[in-house]
Amino acid sequence: MQKLDALVVGALEVAQMPVTLQDLQNYLPADHIFLELWPQVADTAILHPLQALMIVERMDKALSQPGDVIECGIYQGATSVLMAKLLELRHSDKTLFLCDSFQGLPEPDRQVDASARFEKGAWSASRQEVEARLAHYNVLDRCRILEGWFSDTLPGLDEGQQFCFAYIDADLYTSTVDCLQQLWPRLVTRGAAVFDDYHHPSGGVRRAVDDWMADIGEVIHVGPVSQCTVIRGLLAENAGVECHYLDTSNQKEIVISFDYLRRNRMFCAMINSRRQYLHAYADQFSTFAGLIIPESSQPQ
Repeated sequence: MQKLDALVVGALEVAQMPVTLQDLQNYLPADHIFLELWPQVADTAILHPLQALMIVERMDKALSQPGDVIECGIYQGATSVLMAKLLELRHSDKTLFLCDSFQGLPEPDRQVDASARFEKGAWSASRQEVEARLAHYNVLDRCRILEGWFSDTLPGLDEGQQFCFAYIDADLYTSTVDCLQQLWPRLVTRGAAVFDDYHHPSGGVRRAVDDWMADIGEVIHVGPVSQCTVIRGLLAENAGVECHYLDTSNQKEIVISFDYLRRNRMFCAMINSRRQYLHAYADQFSTFAGLIIPESSQPQ
């Protein structure tokens, strides 16, 4: 559990780190498709650039597989535009399915969803608002919107519908379980699913993903800020990455990998810089504390 708790701390720290277009240009190859995509949506996106980068990289690689693309939990549609623009740049005829209640979140289960940030009705945007944004970016025609709760809309997908990529931003335990139950059987082999809020201290998404992947043995690839990715069919023995086996809070064993982050030079540079800053801050704060707290009261 200590390593999993460290992920939460790390996620909160990374979320505070600004990333400029110049940073991206310094660390990404000049022909990286993200450098063309991000400036188109950066002004309206609420995603951290590192989150957006992971979505683009994982989705771009998955597009070589059969099946369409789906996003569950679209809020105002900024990520939807990013994904649709990627399909456009790759001249893909895949459909982008967009699933949302347009009523905000359902009732949380406070036994597993601890954060008040995720409450009933939160993160609500209207369908009209989303459609207007998609139309503004000229990508509405390649999208299919499924309005309603995941538990109602996803079971209604055509029997043969498959997906090569899924972005699941469901916030809550039950909503994430609904997506896993309905979409995992439709995710093709070597297809990828990116989950947002996996490291969020609320805990519900992590519990849902950990339980599901522990039962089937898939590797959870740790991502930046609050994300993780699972690539269907890449079990620990054939994933080609360094794996760690961890026990979860409910005594299940999961397999995680940090290889995606290790290969990201920009991410590693940012983490090292942040670590140095926090170390210097801790030294300065300790010095300040020594000036005002009696020596007998200081921790030994």
